[in-house]
Amino acid sequence: RDYTIKVINKTKSSQLGSAYQGFVMKEMSLASGLVNHSAFVPVSLGFFMDEASLYTIFKIGLVADIAEMLETVTFDEAIASFYIANILLAIEHLHAEGICYRNLSPDNLYVDAYGFVQLCDLKYAVKMDVSPPRDYCGVAWYLSPEQVAGQGHSFPVDLWALGILAFEMLTRASPWHSENDHENNEVGFYSKITNHAKGKLNCPQEFSSDLKDLLNDLLDPT
Repeated sequence: RDYTIKVINKTKSSQLGSAYQGFVMKEMSLASGLVNHSAFVPVSLGFFMDEASLYTIFKIGLVADIAEMLETVTFDEAIASFYIANILLAIEHLHAEGICYRNLSPDNLYVDAYGFVQLCDLKYAVKMDVSPPRDYCGVAWYLSPEQVAGQGHSFPVDLWALGILAFEMLTRASPWHSENDHENNEVGFYSKITNHAKGKLNCPQEFSSDLKDLLNDLLDPT
């Protein structure tokens, strides 16, 4: 398949409120307004609707869901490095277009028919041509310290989230995950994110020194 159709149910979208509907419309605007093509961000060919749903057509065949893959597979460093490199190129492409992605997680990543990762779902992305956004969006344990603090944030939040994603790909867990289930909630995650110090990421012993350095560089709160 060379095409993928994204379907958004109008009833469900309406139930999620006007703010969510605004995000959906903004995603359509951003996707159609990308100036340059990237091999890692699907090209939007157009939109249409019927009484039940909104549809977006992408010129790419998607064959695997990273989130579903992580339910059963822990990637080794070689595979994770390849996927992370793909995602970094996608992020750099959006940044070059003036767009901060703000929603990185396995749920928005797919593998195409050629084995490359595609970065999808721009509903929380913003054009950085206005004052820095201060809203909360995305997955709780992917947020950066400045997002948790409610400060204005910008492009670096996507690199922070990339570090969280890399850790999750290799361990199938968040770096903020606790053995105490009572701490595995938004409050617990936000506390650990806020208190995280440069170079103090707790990495598994089997991680290579290069990987540990990369993760600590990406997850640098300064």
